[in-house]
Amino acid sequence: MRMQPVSAARLAAALAVLALAALPARADPVEEIRLSASTIRACLASKAAGAELECLGEVEQDCLVQDDHGPAVTEACARLERRAWELVLNEVFTRRLIDAREGPIRESLRADQATWSEARDRELATAVSPGEDEYVRDTALARTASRLAAQRIADLKPVADDR
Repeated sequence: MRMQPVSAARLAAALAVLALAALPARADPVEEIRLSASTIRACLASKAAGAELECLGEVEQDCLVQDDHGPAVTEACARLERRAWELVLNEVFTRRLIDAREGPIRESLRADQATWSEARDRELATAVSPGEDEYVRDTALARTASRLAAQRIADLKPVADDR
């Protein structure tokens, strides 16, 4: 029996399906992000102030449970970590706003966050080279975004009960 040639597009689609099937089973992506944020919070609670960057990679490494994972799985795990860091950052920032109540401190926090968001977006826009492989690019962007979120959490100087 003679084998029919397979197009590059068909092969890529088949590999993508296999990569998704290789991901650890997740019943609910939102719940997975919440659980991953808990991992980050626990790590932050165990670190001294200023050591937030030491928690980078915890979620991604927990996600990469298989010995044999390809770029699609690595990228999905990096994206999960990014979303978890962003959730923790939003929680910390919201607590700062609540603590600030009303007035100039609250407005200063909002303005500072807007400035940080613009700087983050600029850094993400230059984080990868044009023409980079899709999985490499998306993994690098997710890791950069996670690092920036961790640095912002440190800048917001969370107190022990935020972690």
